[in-house]
Amino acid sequence: MPYYTNIKAKNALDNESVNVTTLNSKFKDHYYSELAKLKTNRTFLEDLGSGLLISSVILLLTFLIFKIRTFTDLPRIKSLSKTAIWIITLIMWLALFPATLWYYGFRDDRGDYPWFADTIGIPIFTTGLTIIIGFIPLIIFLFISTTSYRQPVNLFIKYQLYTLKQIVAEVFLALLLLLNVAIFIALVMDGDHATIPINLYFTYLILVLRAGNIYDFNSDTDYSSNLVHN
Repeated sequence: MPYYTNIKAKNALDNESVNVTTLNSKFKDHYYSELAKLKTNRTFLEDLGSGLLISSVILLLTFLIFKIRTFTDLPRIKSLSKTAIWIITLIMWLALFPATLWYYGFRDDRGDYPWFADTIGIPIFTTGLTIIIGFIPLIIFLFISTTSYRQPVNLFIKYQLYTLKQIVAEVFLALLLLLNVAIFIALVMDGDHATIPINLYFTYLILVLRAGNIYDFNSDTDYSSNLVHN
């Protein structure tokens, strides 16, 4: 499948942009409008296909590592230790820098941006600044989430007793998980090759933090009930 239905019309449109005297917003709107008519689905299918391939391979490797064969095996997935959580999470967050460079560099090399578009340095700088600023709330979130975190446990466990605090924690983590899943879908559709593995790790991280804190709470609940009983 070609990128454009009519490559001659595409070249003529590019030549028009080169010869035009003033690249004002009106002409740019005209350019992008005409370009949209000439585009095929190749770029979308490439991005979606690569996104599905990358995420599928990562999930397959994860299931092989944890020896997951069926849905009934999922409860056997273990959470991480506190030290591993901190080390891997910080590495993954820093990996967003090269992932951003790859994303814009790949699309620039593929010709997704016309010659008169703003430099890719602008979105790279903006995203990089966001990553740096987001480093602070990430540290705070990890510190709060791992304060009562004790040891690796099975990933999918439930509270033995729900209090208001536990309900709030469950709702907060559920919203965080839904947001991360929504970002995952967008990344897959966009074929964001390097960011997909990072996103999948953060999905796992949210489940890990939930499991570790639930285990800690359940252990305290059991201990308290035994004290009362005795």
